[in-house]
Amino acid sequence: MLPGAHHRSSGHPQRRPGGAATTARAVALAGTLGLALTGCSSSTHPAPAASTGASVASTAASTVNTSQASSSDVAAITSVYTRFIEPGTPIADKVGMVQDGPAFEAAMQALSSSDFAKQVSITVSKVTLDSPNKATVTYSILIQNSPVLPNTTGFAVREDGTWKVAGATLCGLLQVNNPKLPPACSAPAATSLPS
Repeated sequence: MLPGAHHRSSGHPQRRPGGAATTARAVALAGTLGLALTGCSSSTHPAPAASTGASVASTAASTVNTSQASSSDVAAITSVYTRFIEPGTPIADKVGMVQDGPAFEAAMQALSSSDFAKQVSITVSKVTLDSPNKATVTYSILIQNSPVLPNTTGFAVREDGTWKVAGATLCGLLQVNNPKLPPACSAPAATSLPS
């Protein structure tokens, strides 16, 4: 029997809403997300394989490298990643949470209406300050509270004194929903990582 199906008393499988089809889409989206984040980032880190069986801590910032990052930097980066991914955060607020955010506004609007965006959540497990204006963030993507992309590498940049999700990381998320990326994904102002 397929996952997401259960038997009626007659013995015939019956699909539950959001069962196997949603699970299959979630796994496919997560796999695409892993490829997209590697392709849009200037990092040489390989993308981890998507997995639905990994255990993820339920609290954001469960293991944070504070030897290089101040607790206020860690809190700000964790908060911006978490709030940016939350489906209920208004687009106007999300624009301010992303490197060169106004360049991504239309794309964020389109992504927010996707089924994927309505089911996704995130946990941040590690923040490493690479320089005063750049941090490497290890996070896990969950769909319907099930981990589908554990221990993914992204970046945060400090723009005008505020920590934001790096444009390169957002380009990876956008590519999951639509392989045609917005022009901002090829603009250095939106995707360059500070040294």
